[in-house]
Amino acid sequence: MFSVSWLSICPQWRSLRKILNSHIFSVSKLDATQHLRYKKIEELVVYCRKSSQMGEAVHVGAAIFRTMLNLLSNALFSKDLADPYENSGKEFMEMVEGIMLELGKPNLVDYFPVLKIVDPLGLRRYNSSFGKLLKLLDGLINERVELRKLKGQKSDVFRRLTHSQ
Repeated sequence: MFSVSWLSICPQWRSLRKILNSHIFSVSKLDATQHLRYKKIEELVVYCRKSSQMGEAVHVGAAIFRTMLNLLSNALFSKDLADPYENSGKEFMEMVEGIMLELGKPNLVDYFPVLKIVDPLGLRRYNSSFGKLLKLLDGLINERVELRKLKGQKSDVFRRLTHSQ
């Protein structure tokens, strides 16, 4: 697994941390996305206001989860993953809950390191919710790659048109 949060401190961890600090969590990058944070909070307030006007209860935890999910997905993929009016994002929330449950279960390898070679629970643990999450993220990444290819083709056509005149 290549994640900063799960890697032990090693050269790979250091390089991933440098990438995060310089490209994602730098002050300039965070300042550049400030408008997005304001927009998502404004959408949350509008959702709560509309729900109260209609006399509906607001599940605050779910509303905040959808807001944070949309904030992250919009920052990473320029796309909202959850619509508060259609109760979407529930599948993603269930995936996250499943991952948290799996990670919270004790693993024999934690107590008996010699079993690391076999890792009796590791394969089952990473096939369920992790597999669904990876499929979702893979689809989003492929969608962005295709979008960039289309934009590249359009700009190539535009360049050819402007240079031929």
